[in-house]
Parts: sequence; structure tokens; C-alpha cells
Amino acid sequence: MSEVKDEYKNVAIFGQGYVGLPLSLSFALRGCNVYGVDVVEKLVNEINNGITYHTEKFEDKGIREILNDELKNKRYRATLDFNEAMDVCNNIIVTVGIPIKNGEYEL
Repeated sequence: MSEVKDEYKNVAIFGQGYVGLPLSLSFALRGCNVYGVDVVEKLVNEINNGITYHTEKFEDKGIREILNDELKNKRYRATLDFNEAMDVCNNIIVTVGIPIKNGEYEL
């Protein structure tokens, strides 16, 4: 893999669900420093303790193993603190769900 340029190295990904966590870990695997931001404290605590219920694999490694490797390498961390992520990161990705009520988006 090629080296990530410094201006792209710090990434904040808002939402650590079915899209956000695998995306966060894919950036970490490429050498980025990733802040995975979420508003659910229980989820953030579980992720930072290496617990995930995702089942995806990448190159025969399960997502839980990848998560633990990237936590250990300090390239990924989950956080509730969006201000810290915004201060440190110059690349922001939002992967949060949009609620739908009666067939209409609630923005």
C-alpha cells in the first residue's frame, strides 16, 4: 500500500454503525489516524474495548481482530468528543442514518 499524505492522515468518521466502523477501520489499515465519533456512550465504550458485533472480514481477518489491532496500534479510537475530532482532523466523513417517519425523511 502506498503511504498516505500528511494532509489526509487525520480522519474523523461520524457514526460508528454498520457503515462507519468498517469504513473507519479501512482508513486505519491504510495508515490514517482515525477518530470514530458516535453519540452512543455504550457503543463507544464497547468499541474501545475491542467489542463489535460486526461479522465482516478483510483478507481473512475478522473485523474484531482488525479493530483490536488498530486500537493497539493507536491508529483508531472511538470517541464521544466531536470537538476534539474536529480540532484534530481535516477530513470529515458522516455516516449517520437519516430517520424516516411515514415514508418521509426527517432532516
